[in-house]
Amino acid sequence: MQESSLPPVVSRTCTLVSFVVIVGILYWFRDLFIPLALSVLLTFLLAPVATRLERLGAGRIVAAVCAVALAILVVGGIGYTFTGQLADLANQLPQYRATISKKLETIRHPNIGPFSRATATISGLLDEMEGKTSALAPLAETPKSPLPAQPANTFDFVRTLLGQVISMLGTGAVVFVCVLFFLIDRNDIRDRLISLTGRQRFHTTTRALNDAGQRVSSYLLMQLVVNVLYGVPIALGLFLIGIPNAGLWGLLCAILRFVPYLGPILGATLPIILSFAVFEGWTQPILTVGLFLLMEIISNNLIEPWLYASSTGLSKTAIILAAIFWAWLWGGIGLLLATPLTVCLAVMGKYIPQLGFLDVLLGTRSAMAPSDQFYQRLLAFREDEATTVARDFLKQHSLVELCDLLLVPALIQIKAGLNEGVLDERHLEFACDNVDEFMTEQTAEIQPSNRTESGTGPVVFVPASGIIDETIVRMMSGMLEAEGYSCETLSSQSLAGEIVTDMSDRACVQICISASPPLAQRKARYLLKRLNGALPNVPVVTAIWGASQDRVERLRAVTSSVVVTSVRNALAEIKQNLAFPSQDRVPGSPPSTLEPDKIAAGG
Repeated sequence: MQESSLPPVVSRTCTLVSFVVIVGILYWFRDLFIPLALSVLLTFLLAPVATRLERLGAGRIVAAVCAVALAILVVGGIGYTFTGQLADLANQLPQYRATISKKLETIRHPNIGPFSRATATISGLLDEMEGKTSALAPLAETPKSPLPAQPANTFDFVRTLLGQVISMLGTGAVVFVCVLFFLIDRNDIRDRLISLTGRQRFHTTTRALNDAGQRVSSYLLMQLVVNVLYGVPIALGLFLIGIPNAGLWGLLCAILRFVPYLGPILGATLPIILSFAVFEGWTQPILTVGLFLLMEIISNNLIEPWLYASSTGLSKTAIILAAIFWAWLWGGIGLLLATPLTVCLAVMGKYIPQLGFLDVLLGTRSAMAPSDQFYQRLLAFREDEATTVARDFLKQHSLVELCDLLLVPALIQIKAGLNEGVLDERHLEFACDNVDEFMTEQTAEIQPSNRTESGTGPVVFVPASGIIDETIVRMMSGMLEAEGYSCETLSSQSLAGEIVTDMSDRACVQICISASPPLAQRKARYLLKRLNGALPNVPVVTAIWGASQDRVERLRAVTSSVVVTSVRNALAEIKQNLAFPSQDRVPGSPPSTLEPDKIAAGG
């Protein structure tokens, strides 16, 4: 029975409608999903603690209760300390009333202080240059009628505040109860999830659950490391500046950074306000602000993207977009849960074929292979970007591998597009010029000490047809010349008879033919026939680019020359023919397995 497949437009429409429906469900039932998501996150966080207690001999229920009790104590202690310090700060603010009033007066009347005096002096000089003899009278401010005072309703305020507190306590109680039962039955829950997918997918589901758990745990661990590396310098810096309770503020900043983007702002607010209130001058407040800005720059640009992306398997862009999306959907709690939830979505995209687009959009792996990237940059006429892709590829590969895996495939694809009518000559010329320039630059970087002077005759490269073959033969001849070999290249406009006559007049020791589709085999076979008849003692290496193995075998069956399909094998055969006389080789033998010498520019 054949499976019915929907048209692409209908399939995309169904996917879009499903996405909208899911987002709507998550939004309208957020009061249900937010505690559930928090419970799952805390379960991931406390599962290692419960597992360690079980290994020490505690029962499953006792271990789960101890882990949850530890979490409640930590959260309660942090909340109690934070509330106490906030109340203490509120009680101390009247002592700094004079300092705060002086600063507010300076801000309200900017004509007080050295900066205002300097500004007034410069303004006076400008007035004199413009010939102004008198200053304009300041405009009188129009008195504003005060707004009528709104009577304060203390009962409504208290009722609203108590409602919010009771709601938060109720949500917290639900979360910790769910975490307790999740920890007790975590193995049973895992078995049920695996059973839902069917016996045939046990392996895939197990790998997905392990992958998700490992990524979320790694993310939480890395975030703890980042927060400690942030909180400790903050505490030391505030201590040196003279801020009271510097250690407490450093601890608070480290804890609040578990809330992405919003947490650092909340953590920096109180120390900055305190520096504003305690010190009479502006030096300490400016130093405090500078300290937080410096730590944010270091953490956001150096530490967080590197650690978070590597620990979660998410790209930097995905982390930012996920924070925006979940904050819009669930508010501050969504911001806290953004990265763990997105990690789970990325894992689903990795192991569920229907959701593979999630892995492409969110994962760290490149959405395009380097060869496709290079080809696309050439199509877009992005010379700098194409060069960047090639340079990045060279960091982990040799120059020969660059030719085989990046440059030659891109040139063949562009020629195929030209033959199909989807590309024009501009694309072909741009690609060939870009490849020629890049290869010339790379071969020029080879150090003279790495060159080997060759006393043999020249190796002649013959392009079968078109500018593509000319570019490829220049590529190979350039690499050989950089190593000290003598090479010559012919024009693709030469006729077969002219090439044979030219070869007869030269003292060449070897010939290499470059043939690219779509007429590669026919032209290569014709050239081989003429060259073998006129120069039977000169070895010929024929490189057919992008040809199937069947076509290569058929060409090998009708010629005594070596037929290859890669730059690596072509250079290996040429060097072996230069090292050993052609009469010592068996006619019709397959290409040598001898690896070419490593080109210095490629490592």
